[in-house]
Amino acid sequence: MERTEARPYAQALFNDGVAQNCLPFWGDVLSIASTLMRDKSAIALLKNPRCSATKKVDFFVGLIESSGLSCTQDQLLWLRRWFELLLSHD
Repeated sequence: MERTEARPYAQALFNDGVAQNCLPFWGDVLSIASTLMRDKSAIALLKNPRCSATKKVDFFVGLIESSGLSCTQDQLLWLRRWFELLLSHD
């Protein structure tokens, strides 16, 4: 199997989903993120160096919250931390 840069993140996300007993939640989050990454204005925002990491995280978490996805405050906190981690390794 080919190793990719994303594979360790995916494996860690899967492990966290198992540990938290919330794989369906993370699957829904990844589906929303996949849709987001096809939106040109969202991509422009995420690539904009003048947009702070905090604003990018707030944007993404806000999309999840407004999507109607049922999630707890703990899940939103984990989501925020995951997105911060991904942005820090950009």
